[in-house]
Amino acid sequence: MSTITTVKTSEYDKIVKLEKPNTVQANLWYLKPGFTAKPTFVSVTVPGVFESSNVEHEAYPHEITDIRGHEWLFSLDKSGFGFIQDAVPDELIQQIRNNEDEEIEKKYYPRIEELLKKHTGADRVLIFDHTVRRRIPKYARDGRGPVGARQPALRVHVDQFVHPIPAP
Repeated sequence: MSTITTVKTSEYDKIVKLEKPNTVQANLWYLKPGFTAKPTFVSVTVPGVFESSNVEHEAYPHEITDIRGHEWLFSLDKSGFGFIQDAVPDELIQQIRNNEDEEIEKKYYPRIEELLKKHTGADRVLIFDHTVRRRIPKYARDGRGPVGARQPALRVHVDQFVHPIPAP
């Protein structure tokens, strides 16, 4: 006697079965297993004297898929992230591109706080930081550059707030 098992596939699971015309293989760099030293990173290196970091990384191949057109399959509860459509005024986009931190905090933060409250049902949103990263070719490709020139992050990482967030 044989048994047949039927598994209902959720909409979320279908993302794995999408036709993938825009999929690439790429290495993502993770902290090397067994690395136990206190990690350090500074934005300068003096070859042979002082390295910018003591951290050892290891590459792992991953398949990366362009999910445009399938954004609705992702949600904060299922995926840890979600997509929200919002038309940002050109003036604000220009302030972001120009790294106008004061204007970003004054105009963009409240906009994002309200957007997140509306879409998540949160009573309170705390934005603790923002970073605008862009590739500046004249600086090293390893993420180093002068203070304030934040190159794209080249390793898998999590941005986190060091201090506990106070209760309301």
